[in-house]
Amino acid sequence: MSVCSLRDAAAIEAELRREVRGEVAFDPATRALYSTAACIYRLPPLGVVAPLDGDDVRATVGVCRAHGVAITPRGAGSGLAGQALGDGVVLDFTIHMNRLLSVADDHVWVQPGLVCDELNAALAPQGRWFPPDPSSSSYCSLGGMIANNSAGSHSVKYGTVIDYVEELDVVLADGSVARLRSYELDSPAWQRLVSQETSEAHIHRDTRLIIERHPNLIRDHQPRTAKNSAGYRLERVIEGGALNLSKLICGSEGTLAIVLAARLRIAPRPAARREALLHFPDLASAGRAILEVLPFGPSAVEIHEHHAVDVIRAGRPELADLLPRPGESQLHVEFDGATEAEAADALARMRRRVCDELRLAARCVEPASEAETRRLWAIRKATLPLLYRQPGPKRVASFIEDVTVAPDQLPALIEGLQDIFGRHGVQAAIYGHAAQGNLHVRPLLDLHDPAEVARMRAVADEVFDLTIALGGTTSGEHGDGMARTEYLARLYGPLQLIFGAVKRTFDPENLLNPGKKVPDPRRAFSLTSHLRYDADYRSRPLAQRLQWPEGGAAAEAERCHGCATCRTLPASVTRMCPVFKALGIEEASPRAKANLLREIAAGRLAGAQAARCLARVADLCLLCESCKADCPSGVNVPKLMLEAKARVAAEAGPSGSGRALAWLEGASRLLTPLAPLANAANRLGATRWLLEKLTGLDRRAPIPPIARRPLRRRIRPWAQQSAIRSPQSAIVYFPDTFTELSDPTVGEALVRLLDAAGIRVIVPPVRGCGILAMCYGDVVAAQRTIRHNLDALRQYASEGLDILLTEPTAYLCLREGWADFVPDDAARDVAAHAHDALGYLLGLRTSGRLKLDLRKVPLTLAFHVPCHARAAGIGAAAPKLLAGVPGLRIVPVDEGCCGLAGSAGMRREKYDLSMKIGARLFARVRSEEFHGALTECSACRLQLEHGAGKPCYHPLHILAASALGFPLLS
Repeated sequence: MSVCSLRDAAAIEAELRREVRGEVAFDPATRALYSTAACIYRLPPLGVVAPLDGDDVRATVGVCRAHGVAITPRGAGSGLAGQALGDGVVLDFTIHMNRLLSVADDHVWVQPGLVCDELNAALAPQGRWFPPDPSSSSYCSLGGMIANNSAGSHSVKYGTVIDYVEELDVVLADGSVARLRSYELDSPAWQRLVSQETSEAHIHRDTRLIIERHPNLIRDHQPRTAKNSAGYRLERVIEGGALNLSKLICGSEGTLAIVLAARLRIAPRPAARREALLHFPDLASAGRAILEVLPFGPSAVEIHEHHAVDVIRAGRPELADLLPRPGESQLHVEFDGATEAEAADALARMRRRVCDELRLAARCVEPASEAETRRLWAIRKATLPLLYRQPGPKRVASFIEDVTVAPDQLPALIEGLQDIFGRHGVQAAIYGHAAQGNLHVRPLLDLHDPAEVARMRAVADEVFDLTIALGGTTSGEHGDGMARTEYLARLYGPLQLIFGAVKRTFDPENLLNPGKKVPDPRRAFSLTSHLRYDADYRSRPLAQRLQWPEGGAAAEAERCHGCATCRTLPASVTRMCPVFKALGIEEASPRAKANLLREIAAGRLAGAQAARCLARVADLCLLCESCKADCPSGVNVPKLMLEAKARVAAEAGPSGSGRALAWLEGASRLLTPLAPLANAANRLGATRWLLEKLTGLDRRAPIPPIARRPLRRRIRPWAQQSAIRSPQSAIVYFPDTFTELSDPTVGEALVRLLDAAGIRVIVPPVRGCGILAMCYGDVVAAQRTIRHNLDALRQYASEGLDILLTEPTAYLCLREGWADFVPDDAARDVAAHAHDALGYLLGLRTSGRLKLDLRKVPLTLAFHVPCHARAAGIGAAAPKLLAGVPGLRIVPVDEGCCGLAGSAGMRREKYDLSMKIGARLFARVRSEEFHGALTECSACRLQLEHGAGKPCYHPLHILAASALGFPLLS
């Protein structure tokens, strides 16, 4: 478990609970979730503390120091080298210590858990930003960026984090607090500081002494690169006659001090950007072009050698028209400036030199619109997700992914890499930040195989030797961690001994993230130690209740690389994960679900312990399926959670909420003749109080109304349960439960619009899609419903009739979900014939089969794409279908999930969470700009009307009002 004895764990936990006001967790589930990160390693901690403030951090250090337990600070866990893993107590700063403390014209004070993009969003109204921009900026924490000395695509112009850190408030290894800032050497302020007998004074005196004793050693053993995250940045501590230890903390990975707050310099945000994609026939031409581009002052120069281009071409064929020919490489060059003219002029001068005068590039692609610019950046962003999605068994392994040389050495480095990979039979993609010679090299290896682990070691040895021989560094921006610390002696030679002296000065008891930067013999971290799939790892088959391909649920969980994209906060970047966005805790993230199932499959969690852990994380999944749409690795976390919920229900019995909702559905069918009375009763406080006591449905939550005339009665003149089965003259409509019982006007609108196109509609005797039983783990009930529906639909599907759905959730069930529960060829046949009704109608209008005389609908509506529509790849048809409605203005809003998640948000224990999830969306819809909202999902409509207090329409409501004169409810 840790260097400390297992017997002491309970005592340490109890002491921490007494001293710390934040959360303290030593349970098996938490330890499992924090045992990995975005790296190839696994190291379970003794426990995890989520400090509320600096006092909690000091208290934690005090307890750990008394027991000789290591402390590892952690941000988002997005580091690639294992920096965030430790065998002692892990401090998670992202839960509470994540605030922007103050903003001035030229700097900010931030806590370490604040996410980079959240800071920049707050600065945007002032026209300012924090320039370092790693690709993980939407989820990485600023504390982690400081620990790694992070950079990004624009570092050629704007530098790295070390260039922006001005002061740091830190906790030192003895628990004391210090402010690390710039001191003019031998000034009165310096003399006052070093005259004290404090740890702060000690580290300042001794670090100065170390640096001034070894200036030649420090200077002569630096890599010849513009960026560097390897080792300690001793050469940046004394500059211009001033000493600033905050520079030493940058890139130190929590091994010297624990950051509580940071003063960061900010800069004016560039107002304009222009860019181009350059194609090169060979690597030599690309290498020379990089050196020719640099004098023009680019803000970014990104390279993809031809193997990386091939990966993009195969995985993103829609981008093929922008890509170079097979065998060619490319540079993506960007210029920014205060004005469009300034950026455009720099790009034009670069193009004349590189393309016209020197004729180095075979082609220059310049985007003519914002949409084309996004396509260019899509090329840059596509590479790693496509590599993550490789089917296996060989997958991306991060260990040489950050080698950096001077730009003029880049061709030699790439040629050397290609030679090494060829000799070892390794496939790899090479791309990165060409302007600073920083390559992200992504080999594909199967680390389950000991022979592949040995190959990883051989490749790493040769790659790092090559990089060092070219004057480069083993890490330009990602750090050392467990993966590369052992190579620092090769990189720095005798200077590594000075790193040890600095470590002992700051942390004489070796408690702060030991084994990183400076080797620790007690832990013996190395490139190939503590691997996630070590020699003892065996994936055992799970007891599965759903249908899985070979390898089962365990193999699906193993596909998760732990990249932390599912921890993204801005909804505009990714919809996943709404529960994590609301709660901010690791166990709510989708990667936590995969991690836990992998631990269970490996037998590390078993029996009642595994059942409790599984129930805990499964309850935090609303099955919105956003992660399925957005996960870079394509992990089917929703299906993993359906499996988990089925397992929990099998062991504990179906949930009371699931049974209650099933009962309500049946009651709604019986109460249709008494709909006005039932609806009136549901509006009474006493009724809702009683319903909450009996069913667990929160009295504040919206409950679907009951329609007096259900769908089938309303559409009798236009639809039937059987018909002449000609694919050209008839379709099948699958009405969801909400449309059938609560809002039949949606189904009626569809049937009448199809009738106008000369298409007869068949409405078979189907039940609901089964989503309730599926979500609550009642596999038997779900299978019963699915089989009933398949019996009603199989003949129509076999005869080629299309099956239309107006509800995204039902569409997702028919297209994918049913086959996961029922091993029946009919499920696949029905899936192949299922279609989104709006897309179908759009096709009819485009082909001219559906001609409509549209009336004016004077509304401005916020258009919300439901989570299940995104997961199913639909949702784009609605605005196009309604584009011709006079007076209608549709404004897409992307503020995330509404929070209801079908029925989950109606439950007493989930209502407040559902409202917190939907808060940003509600606020946007409530703005004076909108008369209401527009969305396909019935649950979203219910929740938006409840949370925003404005009407919410299905697109068919609007189309029917315009084309058929249907009344619109206000």
